[in-house]
Amino acid sequence: AFMSLLGMSFLNEIYSSGAEMAAHEVLNHLRDSVKTSLGQTGAIHESKDGFDLSLCIINRNKKVLHFAGANQAMHIVRKGKLISLKPDKMPIGVYYKEKSSFTTQTHQLKPNDMLYLYTDGYIDQFGGPNERKFLRTNFKDLIVRCHTESADKQFSMLQKTMENWQGNENPQIDDILVVGIRI
Repeated sequence: AFMSLLGMSFLNEIYSSGAEMAAHEVLNHLRDSVKTSLGQTGAIHESKDGFDLSLCIINRNKKVLHFAGANQAMHIVRKGKLISLKPDKMPIGVYYKEKSSFTTQTHQLKPNDMLYLYTDGYIDQFGGPNERKFLRTNFKDLIVRCHTESADKQFSMLQKTMENWQGNENPQIDDILVVGIRI
């Protein structure tokens, strides 16, 4: 919870500055702010706290998506086809394989595209017949199946699927957030 509050505070600070930044620049700035705030230098015995994040900036007039991810992907579903936008394999915070910069991916959006951003809570939830994680593949299949439905119906389908997966024996282990945006 502390890391979420810290991240939100720094994101608000970044955006309230009024500076126009590319998606990767926002993540770079956020990472630097978190590392400075926590005093992270990469030393062996210090805290390695950090978090994963997917960020998209949408130019609504041009229907262009700019995406940058810190260990967290996003997906576009277009006419039943899944387009996965892969993140950089590093968190917001100190990391031993840290690259100097995150990267921005740019995609032209089309009417009725459905964008999905999500936390790892859905895919990491235990349940099912073998008491395993839900997994990314099942999540991708689910959003492809439900992407043409209304927002209310998609919410219901995601909720019902998770309730069935968890059953009565598996409490929710992490936060679960799925954000859907229809173009």
